[in-house]
Amino acid sequence: MGVNVVFVNIDWKILRHNSDKSTRRNMAVLHATIADIVRGMKPTVLCMCEVGEVSKPLNQGHMEQIAKTIQEAWQCAVTEEVNLKFLFETGAPYMTAYDESQVQCTEHRILRKLYSARGESRTAQVFLCRGPDDVAVDIVNVHAPSGTIRLQDASA
Repeated sequence: MGVNVVFVNIDWKILRHNSDKSTRRNMAVLHATIADIVRGMKPTVLCMCEVGEVSKPLNQGHMEQIAKTIQEAWQCAVTEEVNLKFLFETGAPYMTAYDESQVQCTEHRILRKLYSARGESRTAQVFLCRGPDDVAVDIVNVHAPSGTIRLQDASA
């Protein structure tokens, strides 16, 4: 039995959800996307980034709504029982969903001011994932956000 860790950028910026209609439309897209990922990639752990932005974070209600949509999508996509748990911190642009019946994820934290890229501070989500045969792995989810400032190779 293996553990499949999948990383995905959900590109969920608060400015795109400024009305009930756009939120419902985007939640439907998120539901379909997560269901496709679960059916096709069969993740044990799903690490997401751009769940909001560092400069424009989502509030607790937004994070809970996204987690609920992900849970519903995951359960619609599988035939077996899953016991989904979530790791997130309000104000940080990361969310991880994992099947607790297969792995245990602990020691969750957000690293702030991890490094600076062209004047923008970067963060990371970090946690310990313990799977079959008590094998433990540190998971680090680092994302350089999209936008107008692009990262460049320093040697260029």
